[in-house]
Amino acid sequence: MQVLVHLILSALILAFAPAVGSAQTSEARETQDAIVHAYSHATVGPATIRLRDLATLDLPKDFAFVPASASKRLLHGMGNAANGTVLGMVIPASHYDGWFITLAINETGHVSNAALALLDDGDIRSAIASATRRGNAARMQSGSSPLDAGGLLEPSSHDPVSHGFTTAIRIYETGPTSGGEDSINLESYAFGRNAALQISLVDSISDYAKHRPAFDGVVAGVAFAVGQRAIDFVPGRDREATHLLDVVFGGRTVSELAAETAEDAAEADRLAKLPPARSMAAQLKLAFFGVLGLLAVLAGVVAFNWRSSEVPRSATRDVTVERALRSSRR
Repeated sequence: MQVLVHLILSALILAFAPAVGSAQTSEARETQDAIVHAYSHATVGPATIRLRDLATLDLPKDFAFVPASASKRLLHGMGNAANGTVLGMVIPASHYDGWFITLAINETGHVSNAALALLDDGDIRSAIASATRRGNAARMQSGSSPLDAGGLLEPSSHDPVSHGFTTAIRIYETGPTSGGEDSINLESYAFGRNAALQISLVDSISDYAKHRPAFDGVVAGVAFAVGQRAIDFVPGRDREATHLLDVVFGGRTVSELAAETAEDAAEADRLAKLPPARSMAAQLKLAFFGVLGLLAVLAGVVAFNWRSSEVPRSATRDVTVERALRSSRR
Protein backbone atom coordinates (compact mmCIF):
# COMPACT_ATOMS: atom_id res chain seq x y z
CA MET A 1 0.00 0.00 0.00
CA GLN A 2 2.86 2.40 0.82
CA VAL A 3 4.35 1.71 -2.59
CA LEU A 4 1.06 2.55 -4.28
CA VAL A 5 0.71 5.79 -2.31
CA HIS A 6 4.28 6.68 -3.25
CA LEU A 7 3.48 6.06 -6.92
CA ILE A 8 0.41 8.26 -6.79
CA LEU A 9 2.27 11.07 -5.05
CA SER A 10 5.15 10.83 -7.51
CA ALA A 11 2.74 11.06 -10.40
CA LEU A 12 1.00 14.05 -8.86
CA ILE A 13 4.28 15.88 -8.33
CA LEU A 14 5.40 15.15 -11.86
CA ALA A 15 2.04 16.07 -13.36
CA PHE A 16 1.45 19.36 -11.58
CA ALA A 17 4.95 20.75 -11.10
CA PRO A 18 5.18 22.26 -14.63
CA ALA A 19 1.99 24.23 -13.99
CA VAL A 20 3.48 26.37 -11.19
CA GLY A 21 3.55 30.03 -12.22
CA SER A 22 1.85 29.42 -15.56
CA ALA A 23 -1.63 28.76 -16.88
CA GLN A 24 -2.48 25.19 -17.80
CA THR A 25 -4.12 24.34 -21.06
CA SER A 26 -7.02 21.94 -21.13
CA GLU A 27 -4.85 19.45 -23.05
CA ALA A 28 -2.13 19.55 -20.36
CA ARG A 29 -4.68 19.04 -17.61
CA GLU A 30 -6.20 16.11 -19.47
CA THR A 31 -2.78 14.46 -19.81
CA GLN A 32 -1.90 15.09 -16.17
CA ASP A 33 -5.21 13.71 -14.96
CA ALA A 34 -4.73 10.64 -17.14
CA ILE A 35 -1.27 10.01 -15.67
CA VAL A 36 -2.59 10.21 -12.11
CA HIS A 37 -5.49 7.93 -13.04
CA ALA A 38 -3.13 5.41 -14.65
CA TYR A 39 -0.87 5.14 -11.59
CA SER A 40 -3.85 4.88 -9.24
CA HIS A 41 -5.04 1.78 -11.12
CA ALA A 42 -1.63 0.25 -11.82
CA THR A 43 -0.16 -3.03 -10.55
CA VAL A 44 3.51 -2.76 -9.56
CA GLY A 45 5.98 -5.51 -10.45
CA PRO A 46 7.13 -8.08 -9.82
CA ALA A 47 3.71 -9.54 -10.53
CA THR A 48 1.94 -11.92 -12.87
CA ILE A 49 -0.60 -10.10 -15.03
CA ARG A 50 -3.44 -11.98 -16.69
CA LEU A 51 -4.07 -10.86 -20.29
CA ARG A 52 -7.67 -12.01 -20.70
CA ASP A 53 -7.76 -15.77 -21.18
CA LEU A 54 -5.09 -15.56 -23.83
CA ALA A 55 -1.77 -15.18 -22.02
CA THR A 56 0.05 -13.93 -18.94
CA LEU A 57 2.77 -11.32 -18.40
CA ASP A 58 5.51 -11.70 -15.81
CA LEU A 59 5.90 -8.01 -14.99
CA PRO A 60 9.48 -7.12 -14.00
CA LYS A 61 10.44 -5.15 -10.92
CA ASP A 62 10.43 -1.35 -11.19
CA PHE A 63 7.60 -1.37 -13.70
CA ALA A 64 3.85 -0.90 -13.39
CA PHE A 65 1.08 -2.42 -15.49
CA VAL A 66 -1.86 -0.15 -16.31
CA PRO A 67 -5.09 -1.97 -17.23
CA ALA A 68 -6.95 -1.41 -20.50
CA SER A 69 -9.43 1.32 -19.53
CA ALA A 70 -6.83 3.50 -17.80
CA SER A 71 -4.36 2.84 -20.63
CA LYS A 72 -6.82 4.07 -23.24
CA ARG A 73 -7.43 7.23 -21.22
CA LEU A 74 -3.69 7.87 -20.95
CA LEU A 75 -3.11 7.22 -24.64
CA HIS A 76 -5.93 9.58 -25.55
CA GLY A 77 -4.54 12.24 -23.23
CA MET A 78 -1.20 12.02 -25.04
CA GLY A 79 -2.84 12.35 -28.47
CA ASN A 80 -2.52 8.68 -29.41
CA ALA A 81 -5.29 6.57 -30.87
CA ALA A 82 -6.54 3.72 -28.69
CA ASN A 83 -9.01 1.05 -29.72
CA GLY A 84 -10.54 -2.06 -28.24
CA THR A 85 -7.50 -4.20 -28.93
CA VAL A 86 -5.40 -2.55 -26.19
CA LEU A 87 -4.90 -4.87 -23.21
CA GLY A 88 -2.79 -2.52 -21.11
CA MET A 89 0.44 -0.55 -20.77
CA VAL A 90 3.73 -0.94 -18.97
CA ILE A 91 5.28 2.26 -17.55
CA PRO A 92 8.10 3.00 -15.06
CA ALA A 93 6.97 2.32 -11.50
CA SER A 94 8.63 5.36 -9.92
CA HIS A 95 7.29 8.09 -12.19
CA TYR A 96 6.08 8.61 -15.71
CA ASP A 97 9.02 9.49 -17.95
CA GLY A 98 7.35 10.05 -21.31
CA TRP A 99 7.71 6.54 -22.73
CA PHE A 100 5.54 3.45 -22.49
CA ILE A 101 5.05 -0.09 -23.72
CA THR A 102 1.59 -1.14 -24.93
CA LEU A 103 0.20 -4.64 -25.18
CA ALA A 104 -2.62 -5.33 -27.63
CA ILE A 105 -4.36 -8.34 -29.08
CA ASN A 106 -4.31 -8.84 -32.84
CA GLU A 107 -6.83 -11.33 -34.27
CA THR A 108 -4.62 -12.63 -37.05
CA GLY A 109 -5.57 -16.25 -37.34
CA HIS A 110 -2.73 -18.75 -37.15
CA VAL A 111 0.59 -17.46 -38.52
CA SER A 112 3.13 -20.15 -39.33
CA ASN A 113 6.89 -19.83 -38.95
CA ALA A 114 7.17 -20.53 -42.67
CA ALA A 115 5.05 -17.46 -43.46
CA LEU A 116 7.06 -15.28 -41.07
CA ALA A 117 10.33 -16.39 -42.65
CA LEU A 118 9.15 -15.09 -46.04
CA LEU A 119 8.43 -11.53 -44.86
CA ASP A 120 10.44 -8.77 -46.58
CA ASP A 121 11.65 -5.61 -44.81
CA GLY A 122 10.59 -3.38 -47.70
CA ASP A 123 7.04 -4.75 -47.67
CA ILE A 124 6.89 -4.43 -43.88
CA ARG A 125 7.98 -0.78 -44.01
CA SER A 126 5.36 0.02 -46.66
CA ALA A 127 2.59 -1.62 -44.63
CA ILE A 128 3.55 0.25 -41.44
CA ALA A 129 3.78 3.56 -43.33
CA SER A 130 0.29 3.06 -44.80
CA ALA A 131 -1.13 2.29 -41.37
CA THR A 132 0.56 5.37 -39.89
CA ARG A 133 -0.88 7.69 -42.56
CA ARG A 134 -4.39 6.25 -42.16
CA GLY A 135 -4.38 7.39 -38.56
CA ASN A 136 -3.54 11.00 -39.39
CA ALA A 137 -7.14 12.16 -39.74
CA ALA A 138 -7.88 11.17 -36.14
CA ARG A 139 -4.61 12.69 -34.92
CA MET A 140 -5.27 16.05 -36.55
CA GLN A 141 -8.84 16.05 -35.26
CA SER A 142 -7.47 15.69 -31.73
CA GLY A 143 -4.95 18.50 -32.31
CA SER A 144 -1.87 16.34 -32.88
CA SER A 145 0.47 16.59 -35.85
CA PRO A 146 0.22 14.06 -38.70
CA LEU A 147 2.88 11.35 -38.75
CA ASP A 148 4.72 9.32 -41.34
CA ALA A 149 7.05 6.35 -41.22
CA GLY A 150 10.71 6.46 -42.22
CA GLY A 151 13.11 3.57 -42.58
CA LEU A 152 13.64 0.54 -40.39
CA LEU A 153 16.18 1.26 -37.64
CA GLU A 154 17.29 -2.33 -37.50
CA PRO A 155 16.65 -5.41 -39.63
CA SER A 156 13.47 -7.25 -38.75
CA SER A 157 14.08 -10.43 -36.78
CA HIS A 158 12.17 -13.70 -36.68
CA ASP A 159 12.56 -16.10 -33.77
CA PRO A 160 11.14 -19.49 -34.79
CA VAL A 161 11.61 -20.91 -31.28
CA SER A 162 9.38 -18.34 -29.57
CA HIS A 163 7.27 -17.90 -32.70
CA GLY A 164 7.94 -14.16 -32.59
CA PHE A 165 8.79 -11.30 -34.92
CA THR A 166 10.29 -7.87 -34.15
CA THR A 167 10.52 -4.64 -36.14
CA ALA A 168 11.79 -1.13 -35.35
CA ILE A 169 10.84 1.85 -37.53
CA ARG A 170 11.41 5.61 -37.36
CA ILE A 171 8.28 7.79 -36.99
CA TYR A 172 8.35 11.54 -37.68
CA GLU A 173 5.91 14.46 -37.73
CA THR A 174 4.91 15.97 -41.07
CA GLY A 175 2.54 18.80 -40.07
CA PRO A 176 3.15 22.53 -39.54
CA THR A 177 4.16 21.91 -35.93
CA SER A 178 6.80 19.34 -36.90
CA GLY A 179 10.38 19.84 -35.81
CA GLY A 180 10.48 17.79 -32.64
CA GLU A 181 12.67 14.76 -32.20
CA ASP A 182 11.73 11.71 -34.23
CA SER A 183 10.34 8.74 -32.35
CA ILE A 184 10.62 5.00 -32.74
CA ASN A 185 7.97 2.32 -32.88
CA LEU A 186 9.61 -0.87 -31.70
CA GLU A 187 7.15 -3.74 -32.08
CA SER A 188 7.38 -7.40 -31.21
CA TYR A 189 4.68 -9.89 -32.13
CA ALA A 190 4.20 -13.07 -30.14
CA PHE A 191 2.10 -15.43 -32.27
CA GLY A 192 -0.18 -17.96 -30.66
CA ARG A 193 -2.73 -20.45 -31.89
CA ASN A 194 -5.15 -17.99 -33.51
CA ALA A 195 -3.98 -14.53 -32.46
CA ALA A 196 -0.91 -12.44 -31.80
CA LEU A 197 0.12 -10.27 -28.87
CA GLN A 198 1.51 -6.99 -30.19
CA ILE A 199 4.03 -5.43 -27.79
CA SER A 200 5.06 -1.89 -28.76
CA LEU A 201 7.57 0.62 -27.37
CA VAL A 202 6.93 4.25 -28.30
CA ASP A 203 10.01 6.28 -27.45
CA SER A 204 12.27 9.06 -28.65
CA ILE A 205 15.17 8.12 -30.88
CA SER A 206 17.72 9.34 -28.35
CA ASP A 207 16.30 7.16 -25.53
CA TYR A 208 15.58 4.08 -27.61
CA ALA A 209 18.79 2.21 -26.67
CA LYS A 210 18.33 3.03 -22.97
CA HIS A 211 14.84 1.55 -22.80
CA ARG A 212 15.40 -1.40 -25.11
CA PRO A 213 16.29 -3.79 -22.23
CA ALA A 214 12.97 -3.01 -20.51
CA PHE A 215 11.15 -3.77 -23.72
CA ASP A 216 13.00 -7.07 -24.16
CA GLY A 217 12.12 -7.97 -20.57
CA VAL A 218 8.41 -7.43 -21.19
CA VAL A 219 8.56 -9.47 -24.40
CA ALA A 220 10.34 -12.31 -22.60
CA GLY A 221 7.70 -12.23 -19.85
CA VAL A 222 4.77 -12.97 -22.19
CA ALA A 223 3.51 -16.57 -22.28
CA PHE A 224 0.42 -17.93 -24.00
CA ALA A 225 -1.97 -20.03 -21.96
CA VAL A 226 -2.17 -23.76 -22.60
CA GLY A 227 -4.51 -24.23 -25.52
CA GLN A 228 -3.65 -20.81 -26.97
CA ARG A 229 -0.01 -21.51 -27.88
CA ALA A 230 1.19 -21.77 -31.47
CA ILE A 231 1.85 -25.47 -30.95
CA ASP A 232 -1.84 -25.94 -30.06
CA PHE A 233 -2.89 -25.05 -33.62
CA VAL A 234 -5.20 -27.67 -35.17
CA PRO A 235 -4.82 -27.88 -38.97
CA GLY A 236 -8.12 -28.03 -40.81
CA ARG A 237 -10.07 -26.70 -37.82
CA ASP A 238 -8.36 -23.44 -36.89
CA ARG A 239 -8.33 -20.52 -39.32
CA GLU A 240 -4.98 -19.74 -40.92
CA ALA A 241 -3.90 -16.12 -41.43
CA THR A 242 -4.42 -14.39 -44.77
CA HIS A 243 -3.24 -10.94 -45.89
CA LEU A 244 -0.41 -11.24 -43.38
CA LEU A 245 1.19 -7.84 -44.10
CA ASP A 246 -2.11 -5.96 -43.89
CA VAL A 247 -3.31 -7.66 -40.73
CA VAL A 248 -0.05 -7.77 -38.75
CA PHE A 249 1.73 -4.59 -39.85
CA GLY A 250 -0.86 -2.60 -41.78
CA GLY A 251 -3.37 -1.98 -39.03
CA ARG A 252 -6.20 -3.74 -40.89
CA THR A 253 -8.57 -6.23 -39.32
CA VAL A 254 -9.69 -9.56 -40.68
CA SER A 255 -13.32 -8.38 -40.69
CA GLU A 256 -12.43 -5.24 -42.69
CA LEU A 257 -10.60 -7.26 -45.31
CA ALA A 258 -13.43 -9.80 -45.45
CA ALA A 259 -15.96 -7.00 -46.04
CA GLU A 260 -13.81 -5.54 -48.83
CA THR A 261 -13.49 -8.98 -50.44
CA ALA A 262 -17.28 -9.39 -50.32
CA GLU A 263 -17.79 -5.96 -51.91
CA ASP A 264 -15.31 -6.78 -54.68
CA ALA A 265 -17.07 -10.09 -55.35
CA ALA A 266 -20.47 -8.36 -55.50
CA GLU A 267 -19.16 -5.78 -57.96
CA ALA A 268 -17.59 -8.49 -60.12
CA ASP A 269 -20.92 -10.36 -60.14
CA ARG A 270 -22.78 -7.18 -61.14
CA LEU A 271 -20.40 -6.54 -64.03
CA ALA A 272 -20.67 -10.15 -65.18
CA LYS A 273 -24.43 -9.79 -65.51
CA LEU A 274 -24.20 -6.75 -67.79
CA PRO A 275 -24.71 -7.22 -71.58
CA PRO A 276 -21.46 -8.16 -73.32
CA ALA A 277 -19.47 -5.19 -74.52
CA ARG A 278 -19.25 -4.66 -78.28
CA SER A 279 -15.93 -5.22 -79.96
CA MET A 280 -13.92 -2.27 -81.23
CA ALA A 281 -14.82 -3.12 -84.85
CA ALA A 282 -18.51 -3.24 -83.98
CA GLN A 283 -18.26 0.07 -82.15
CA LEU A 284 -16.53 1.70 -85.15
CA LYS A 285 -19.13 0.28 -87.52
CA LEU A 286 -21.93 1.58 -85.34
CA ALA A 287 -20.31 4.98 -85.13
CA PHE A 288 -19.81 5.09 -88.93
CA PHE A 289 -23.43 4.36 -89.71
CA GLY A 290 -24.49 6.73 -87.01
CA VAL A 291 -22.54 9.53 -88.67
CA LEU A 292 -24.02 8.63 -92.08
CA GLY A 293 -27.51 8.74 -90.61
CA LEU A 294 -26.85 12.12 -89.03
CA LEU A 295 -25.54 13.48 -92.34
CA ALA A 296 -28.64 12.19 -94.12
CA VAL A 297 -30.89 13.93 -91.63
CA LEU A 298 -28.95 17.18 -91.98
CA ALA A 299 -29.14 16.94 -95.80
CA GLY A 300 -32.90 16.49 -95.62
CA VAL A 301 -33.29 19.49 -93.37
CA VAL A 302 -31.21 21.66 -95.72
CA ALA A 303 -33.18 20.55 -98.81
CA PHE A 304 -36.49 21.21 -97.12
CA ASN A 305 -35.41 24.69 -96.05
CA TRP A 306 -34.22 25.47 -99.59
CA ARG A 307 -37.55 24.43 -101.15
CA SER A 308 -39.47 26.40 -98.56
CA SER A 309 -37.51 29.55 -99.29
CA GLU A 310 -37.96 29.22 -103.12
CA VAL A 311 -41.76 29.11 -103.11
CA PRO A 312 -42.42 32.61 -101.74
CA ARG A 313 -39.89 34.18 -104.10
CA SER A 314 -41.54 32.58 -107.24
CA ALA A 315 -44.98 33.65 -106.12
CA THR A 316 -43.79 37.20 -105.65
CA ARG A 317 -42.34 37.33 -109.15
CA ASP A 318 -45.60 36.03 -110.73
CA VAL A 319 -47.69 38.67 -108.98
CA THR A 320 -45.33 41.44 -110.10
CA VAL A 321 -45.43 40.34 -113.76
CA GLU A 322 -49.24 40.10 -113.71
CA ARG A 323 -49.52 43.63 -112.37
CA ALA A 324 -47.20 44.92 -115.12
CA LEU A 325 -49.27 43.23 -117.84
CA ARG A 326 -52.47 44.69 -116.44
CA SER A 327 -51.00 48.19 -116.48
CA SER A 328 -49.94 47.94 -120.14
CA ARG A 329 -53.38 46.73 -121.18
CA ARG A 330 -54.92 49.74 -119.66
